[in-house]
Order: sequence, then structure tokens, then C-alpha cells
Amino acid sequence: LYMMPNLAPDREQQLLEYLAIKQRILARDPDSIDAARDVALGHKNLSGLYRMREKKANGRYHAEKAAEIDERIATREGSPRSRMDLAISYSVLADTFHDQGDDARYVELHEKSVREREAVAKQDPANQFYRERLFIGRVNLAI
Repeated sequence: LYMMPNLAPDREQQLLEYLAIKQRILARDPDSIDAARDVALGHKNLSGLYRMREKKANGRYHAEKAAEIDERIATREGSPRSRMDLAISYSVLADTFHDQGDDARYVELHEKSVREREAVAKQDPANQFYRERLFIGRVNLAI
């Protein structure tokens, strides 16, 4: 889904339908980590779309929902994957604060994101994906 252009006129409807389907799946199996991750991903994608389309409040709402879900998963599971998902959610949420001119909250969330990324990369230093995500987090913080 995230490979499709965000500017397509029907993109919002596609993402809303994706999220609704994933939410129904999660409702049937509330203990499913994968289903919860899919719902969080849907919220992250919607946040990005709404930010691009200047619907900042909608973008913030979906970023907050994604972070809430990813925090629950990371607390429950604690795997490198769930912690990296959380780090990405913190970055997405940080960007919504930047949109509103709240630089202190923007930096705070990016710092949290980098700490999560550092912890994950430290657990598996040979993992190229984790090292790239750490680099991206540091770049986001430096901007």
C-alpha cells in the first residue's frame, strides 16, 4: 500500500478501507501482534497522506493512534521489530508537532525515536536494516 502515490485521488479511500479491514481482523483476534502492527501501519500511512494534503489535525490523530498501538506492542513483546515500529511511530508523530510549530515536542519525540533505534541496533549490530533506520533517525533529529 505504501508504494502507491499519495497524490492519487482515491488514495485516501484506499487507505481508509485498508485500515477498516485490518481493524476488523484485529477485533476478531485482539491478541494478534501482526494484526495490531497492520492497524498501526494503516494509521501511519493515513497520517502521512493527511499531512501531505494539509489536513494536519487528521495527520496528528492517526500518528497518535499508531504510536499508542506500537507502544502497547513494544511493551508487551519487546522484540527488535516492535521497538523499531515504535521508533518509526515516534518520528511520524514528531513530524505532526513540527507542522504545528511545536519544536520542543518535535525534538523530544525524535530523541525517543533515536534511543529506541540505538537500542535495537545495539542488539544486532550486523543488521543492515537496523543500522539504516538508526541513521535515518539521527538525520531526522539533526534537521
